[in-house]
Amino acid sequence: MPIEKTDKSGLIAQRVMERITKNGLQPNPETFAVLYVHYSGLHPDITNRIDKIDAAREKLTNPICDELFNTYLSDKGEKTFIEEASKRVQAMADEVSTILRDAGMAQKEYNDTLMKQSDTLAGSNDLTEMKKMVAGLVKDTRKMIDENRKLEEKLDQSSAELQQMRQDMQNLRVEALTDTLTGIPNRKAFDAELKSRAADALNRGKPLSVIMIDIDYFKIFNDTFGHQVGDQVLRLVAKTIADSLRSTELLARYGGEEFVIIASQTKLREAEKVAERIRQKIATKDIINQSKNEKLGRLSVSLGVAQLEPGEPLLQLIERADRALYKAKAAGRNNVVCIEYDPKLHAGHGDIVIDVNR
Repeated sequence: MPIEKTDKSGLIAQRVMERITKNGLQPNPETFAVLYVHYSGLHPDITNRIDKIDAAREKLTNPICDELFNTYLSDKGEKTFIEEASKRVQAMADEVSTILRDAGMAQKEYNDTLMKQSDTLAGSNDLTEMKKMVAGLVKDTRKMIDENRKLEEKLDQSSAELQQMRQDMQNLRVEALTDTLTGIPNRKAFDAELKSRAADALNRGKPLSVIMIDIDYFKIFNDTFGHQVGDQVLRLVAKTIADSLRSTELLARYGGEEFVIIASQTKLREAEKVAERIRQKIATKDIINQSKNEKLGRLSVSLGVAQLEPGEPLLQLIERADRALYKAKAAGRNNVVCIEYDPKLHAGHGDIVIDVNR
C-alpha cells in the first residue's frame, strides 16, 4: 500500500536500522533498500513476503533480502519506485536536517551528504546508482550514529564534570563562610548575613537584634591549660550556644573567643532573654580533663545586646552591642548588658545612647 503522508521518513529509517540490529543483519544496500520499501509500503509484494516471515516467526536474513531485492528491485525495476524512494530520501534528509538544527547539533557534514545523495537520486532512474547512493547513506548513517554516541558520552562526561565543578564550588563557598575550628559561620558569613537580614527587617518593618558574646578569662584559661584545651573550650561554647538558638537566630564566630548572634524578628528585651538563657546554660559547663578525671574549671560568658534602629548604620549597631559587652565585663563578667537606643538623645547629639544594665 502507498505510504501515508503522515509517515515520517526519519522514523522509517530508524525502524530500518532497528530491524537490522534486531535480526543481526549486515546493513548492506540491498537489505537497507528492501526494509525501507517494506516499512514505507512502497512495494506490496515485498511487504507481504516479510509479513509472512514475521507471522511464521522465521528469521529475516541477508540472503532473503538479497532475493527480494533481485526479484523486485532489479536493474530494470519500476521507475515509480525510484521516484518515490527518491522523494522519501529527500524528505528524510529534510527532516533529519531540521532535527539536527533544532537540537543544536553540529552535523553539517552529514547533512550535506544526505542532501547531495538525495539530489542525485531525484534525477536518476538507475537502480545500480541508487544502490551506491544507499550504500553511502548507510555508511554515513552508521558514522553519524557513532559520532552521536561519542557526543552523548562526551556530554555525559561534561555534565558529570560540571556537576562535580558545581559541587566543588559549593563546597569552597561553604568552607569560605565556615569557621574551621567550631564549624559555625565565620565573620565573613556574619557580615553578609547581617546585611541581608537587616535589609529584610527594614523592608518588612520587623525588629532585629544583635548579641555579642565573649568567653570570660579565656586567655588565662588558654595560657594555663594549653591551646588544645582552649580549642575544645571554643567548640564546647559554640555547640552550647547553637543548641540554645531558634531557627530565626544565627550564630557566628566573630573572632578569637568572641561570638555573635543575629536575632531576627526579635526586640531588644526578647534578645536580652535569649542572652540570659545562654549565659545560664554555659555557666553550668565544667571543663574536665578526662584522661586524669580532673576538673579544670567552670565556664562563663559576658554578653552585650543591641537592637537595630531603622536607618541606623550596621557598624553603629555592632559598635553599640560591643560597647554593651565591654560594660558587661567591666561590671564583673558573667552577665548580660543591653544598650538601648534613645532617639531623642541620639538626634542632635551624635552617637549618644542610654546604657541600661539588666
